[in-house]
Amino acid sequence: MAALVGALLAAVGLVIMSAACFFPAQLSWLMFVRYPLAMLGGGINSYGILAFMWLMPDDQNFVASLASGVQSLSDMLALVAVGLSSCCGVFIGEFFLLLSVISVFAGIFGYRKVPSADVVNSLAAVALSQGESLESCEAFAQSEDGDGFMAKEFSSVKQSWVLMKQHAGANGMLLVFSTVYMLSVMYPMQHMYFYYQVLFNNNDTATELVNIFAVIYGIGGFVCSLIGGKLCDRLGIQKFTLAVAGCSAVLSCCLPFANFTLQIVAQAVMLLGYTLYIIIVNRFAMLYAPPHLFGTFSGVQMTFISVGMLAGMSAVSTSVAFVSATGISSPGGNT
Repeated sequence: MAALVGALLAAVGLVIMSAACFFPAQLSWLMFVRYPLAMLGGGINSYGILAFMWLMPDDQNFVASLASGVQSLSDMLALVAVGLSSCCGVFIGEFFLLLSVISVFAGIFGYRKVPSADVVNSLAAVALSQGESLESCEAFAQSEDGDGFMAKEFSSVKQSWVLMKQHAGANGMLLVFSTVYMLSVMYPMQHMYFYYQVLFNNNDTATELVNIFAVIYGIGGFVCSLIGGKLCDRLGIQKFTLAVAGCSAVLSCCLPFANFTLQIVAQAVMLLGYTLYIIIVNRFAMLYAPPHLFGTFSGVQMTFISVGMLAGMSAVSTSVAFVSATGISSPGGNT
């Protein structure tokens, strides 16, 4: 059901995007609605992939990495849109409409092929050897907190919060690690073009590097996710986390140098660190939450991580603005 609902929400967001492109003077304000809606739908839809983790219990990290890999590959659609516009004159509004139709068909396919929650819970019970029957999973879905959808969701959130408090030390370390690590990767990724402008003092070089990253992100992100998932299955979460943390250290060593080749290496490391980190978060949720709380538990975690990242990025941006305002310069002469 998540695959279908997510795909339909994404389709609606894409239709709104198309309308805003066809009638920009009247509907440009819809762009503030369509993007969050399409992103929300895509995020929900990706959970359909995670349902297969308990069909392949020996390759759970590999399955979880598919969600991240597909997301990276889907970002290549921006380049597809540019290519179709350049070679075939396809209007961006028409491209969004085509994507919405494909999204609907993908949702229907997912609804028919993705295992239901009952099937996933029963398979998970067998894989975990907990003796948890299908009836107990159904009993959870009909908990005393209410029969409505929102009541069940609030119940899941409360149970996830209880689980986080029960394992406060592990969850606290994950949240701190996630916030700091994602800042080290996401901040340079989001400010890439402006950083290259200052580093190389050349707009053409900055543009070329950003275009290269667009290609690396789509193809490289997909490949890194698949390889990373298998690697985590083989190494285990402890060694894998150390390897991922090493990506941040390598990135810090590459970023300061105004060398074109070295910056491409930095982009590859940046992408590798981002895609492999998602595997860690998914694995953590598998270890600390029962199957019927996996989605909610990981969602609660990501909420805290997102708030931490927002606070961290605001602090970094404020510090950068302060340094620029006071005229403090780097050794190379750039502010």
